[in-house]
Amino acid sequence: MRLTAILTGAAPAGGTSVGLSAVAAPSANAGALNLQASVTVPAGSKSVAVTVSSSAASAQTVFTVTGTAGGVSKQATVTLNP
Repeated sequence: MRLTAILTGAAPAGGTSVGLSAVAAPSANAGALNLQASVTVPAGSKSVAVTVSSSAASAQTVFTVTGTAGGVSKQATVTLNP
């Protein structure tokens, strides 16, 4: 599965690091989504693809994925079904 981290403007020289985190509900399935801790949007770009892998969830699980860059956080949801 792929998500996309999108900035409001082009990343400066050296790129922009985007911190990533995910919270699961129910939390018993928290390990079912494998998300890297951060990605870097390359200099001059506005976005970067984020590769996400998953394993079997015992019940439908909704993950709130948060991306944070420059003190600004945005959220998206990902739903895994058993």
